[in-house]
Amino acid sequence: MALEQIGNAPKKSEVAEHWSQGEAMAESVDQMLSILDVDQQGISTQERLERAAKVDHFHGGGIQTTEILRSLMNLPTPDVLRGADVGSGLGGPMRWFALQSHAQMDGVDITPDFVAISNQISDRTGMRANTFSQVGDATSLPLAANAYDFATMMALSCNVPNRAQLYASTARILKSGGVVGMLDIIKRRKF
Repeated sequence: MALEQIGNAPKKSEVAEHWSQGEAMAESVDQMLSILDVDQQGISTQERLERAAKVDHFHGGGIQTTEILRSLMNLPTPDVLRGADVGSGLGGPMRWFALQSHAQMDGVDITPDFVAISNQISDRTGMRANTFSQVGDATSLPLAANAYDFATMMALSCNVPNRAQLYASTARILKSGGVVGMLDIIKRRKF
């Protein structure tokens, strides 16, 4: 799996540098998807995503946690549901929300390697028509204002120093009444 070139990608940040592994990661993901047989003829898209989830869900609890979050969000059911996955990584949750919620999903991640791999996984699982990942900073999302019915963040804000800017950027893209679903790592003070 050769990494797809992302045009006009911002300079890699420290976060992107930390997570990037270049072609080695792309090749490893490609090999794992082949071992998991996500291309098997005759299986449903849901089965493809469940198999790919062993690779593309970076957060604790994997696809099961993604489904719990989705079910708790009580998403609206307009004719066209639009969602944004902020800090989308390899795109597993984005694809799951697209399939299970019948949503058109846009993912944004600061790591160009993740974005390229995410789009390639979407191609292999038959989800490219419903999902698209692009490079961008979560604190300044490159998405249209007031355009999304919901947004998700899976283990993201724990990696973002300026959370106020993250939340403001996410609020900007949501339609009035938009829903945000977050899974995150938090520290609780002892009471």
